[in-house]
Amino acid sequence: MGRKKAKVWAHFECTDTLDEATKKTKSIALCKYCNASYKFPNATRLNEHLATQCKPCPADFKIEAKNALRGNKTSNRSKARCDSERSETVDDCDACDITEVVRSVSNDDSVKVTKSHDHPTKSKQISISSFVERTTDEKKKKIDEKIARAVYVSGAPLSMFDSPYWIDALKELRPTYKVPSTYEFSTPLLNAEYTRVMDSASAKLKSAVSCALLCDGWSNNRREGILNFLVSTPAIVFLKNVVPGENREDADFVSKQLITVVEECEEKYKVDNKKFFILITDNATVMKAAWVLFLERFPHMTAAACSAHSFNLLFGDIMKQETLSEFYVKVKTVIKAVKCKSVVKAVFKSKQAGQGVALQLPPRTRWCYVVICLESLLANKYALQETVISVQLKDLISKEVRSDVLDDDGFWVKVKNLHDFLQPLHVAILRVEGDDATLSIVPEVSHDVRTKMQSDLLSNLNLDADEESNVQRAITERLYHCNLEVHFAANLLDPRYKGKKLDNFEIHSAMDYINKQCNLSGLSKGLVLADLAAYRTASGFYEREYLWESAKELKPTVWWGGLCASQPLEPLASRILSVPPTSAGCERDWSIQASIHSKNKNRFKNERVEKLKAVRQNLKYSVNALLPKKTKKKLAPSKSTENVTSTENPDRGGDDEDDEVDDGGNAIDLLSGSESDNAETDDENSSESSDSDSDDDYSSEDETPLAMLSKK
Repeated sequence: MGRKKAKVWAHFECTDTLDEATKKTKSIALCKYCNASYKFPNATRLNEHLATQCKPCPADFKIEAKNALRGNKTSNRSKARCDSERSETVDDCDACDITEVVRSVSNDDSVKVTKSHDHPTKSKQISISSFVERTTDEKKKKIDEKIARAVYVSGAPLSMFDSPYWIDALKELRPTYKVPSTYEFSTPLLNAEYTRVMDSASAKLKSAVSCALLCDGWSNNRREGILNFLVSTPAIVFLKNVVPGENREDADFVSKQLITVVEECEEKYKVDNKKFFILITDNATVMKAAWVLFLERFPHMTAAACSAHSFNLLFGDIMKQETLSEFYVKVKTVIKAVKCKSVVKAVFKSKQAGQGVALQLPPRTRWCYVVICLESLLANKYALQETVISVQLKDLISKEVRSDVLDDDGFWVKVKNLHDFLQPLHVAILRVEGDDATLSIVPEVSHDVRTKMQSDLLSNLNLDADEESNVQRAITERLYHCNLEVHFAANLLDPRYKGKKLDNFEIHSAMDYINKQCNLSGLSKGLVLADLAAYRTASGFYEREYLWESAKELKPTVWWGGLCASQPLEPLASRILSVPPTSAGCERDWSIQASIHSKNKNRFKNERVEKLKAVRQNLKYSVNALLPKKTKKKLAPSKSTENVTSTENPDRGGDDEDDEVDDGGNAIDLLSGSESDNAETDDENSSESSDSDSDDDYSSEDETPLAMLSKK
């Protein structure tokens, strides 16, 4: 009995022809459905034709042909096809919506995958190579981006993965992944991440109601001058750094750079220059001279000095008085006597018994932290007194220091009086530097500073007549230059304040500014001023009581845009109230740069530092940014658990090392949620300016301001 003929032959007509060249008979098979012909036909070729090539063939016969092809294990053609498809087996299973996978092992130990889905395929042979891990180019690109982003944000060295231990650790996690080189981290990956982040930041600028241009100057570790440009929307967006190089940083150069930044935003990021509402810089003479040239190019904008910088200068004016300066030296001498000698410091910590706060010396360029210094001294009064009378420290503490610390009626009374006098100014700086601060808050805090500091507190300092006159003059002049028309207008339009603390001159200045902005913005002057009258008298649309109740809970911009969006005054009010009163964003940005361009990374080019800083600063606006973890809110302490001294914090220990710092080593202001100190104070060699006091005999960690001491 011969071999059984395959069923596929029933779908073909076979004929024999004589080959005249070879004089041999050849078989030809002709498909009954599409008339395709095959010389030297065999069952495998014919089944393959019906399954894959013959379109008129009925579906049932196609399925039958496919099953026949899978069942023919002895065919060389079938084996070759299985080898070519083994790497695609798993992907094919996913694409076909597999509902069940059954693995079975036959007698010859070959592995089969049986699938149940809409397709007629029942099984496909695969090999062990199908289970070998692969890192495709697309997957590697994605991993490279994530690792690079983590390196840039954390401030890690770009050459970190050159270490064989890092390479070995990554091989353990994913053996087929090859970590990028230092060049890839520093050039192509950084450029790609910078482009992505800046594109996202440009979208933030486009969606802003109005923008404030911030500018400040600094010098890096190489003593190179740098101009920093940011935009507040009110969220801070970093734009660029400019290195003057051989150019002098005069008014002409600074004004040209400011104009270039606005024009680049318009051309590169498609942000209309009309969105830029105000320019905020420090109080330097060069900056104020640059205002004039800048406003000639953009007359619709306003220029103002940083309010926090003005208040800080007022601090300096006060502390320069001879009586206060001499007493301040005495205060620092007491603190250094404890902090600069290890034995004395150890005894002092034992006297604290974990209940006190660390003694703090203020940074050189931040006069306002004198208050923190005084508060730390008051909080540790009794621990200091117990320390100086210790027998074991008799030869380590000078008689002058011991006499001052034990003088309750002299030294400590002066410390308390100076602290109480300066405290309102310190609180004002914290308020204007806050993330939610607006221009409207400047007249409020200025009024509080003027009222409190010119009261009986000034007389308690025991200054002579000339010094007291100098202090009063400094308060008047600094606060006068700190408050401009735009600040009065913002305070008048803020529903929380409504200009209640403004005098007649300030109210007239605010209305003059609103009138001028109507002309520059193309708003109807009559409608806006009429709406302003209704707003001030709470009549018409504004007579609804719930509007003013909601103002206590909402941000001013949300109040105007959400509840009063139909009013003529809303566009102008939203613009004025959406910009900050300070250039604190520049100061925080310098802290970021100090951590990036440190002494260990001094060879970084300025262009690379700029890109790294842009990625780190603006990544929060990118779709690649991770959502921050939610933290539990701490319960407010009850009255029974509050400390007797307002400067004490039960959550903090007495060690200097317990102070919270960011990744750049800068103290974090827990009240304002920002880096509290200028990067100039983080590194003595990174700044060209410093105070006249020489505090080189104590370590830099002691200069970290104690932000929690300012909490009231």
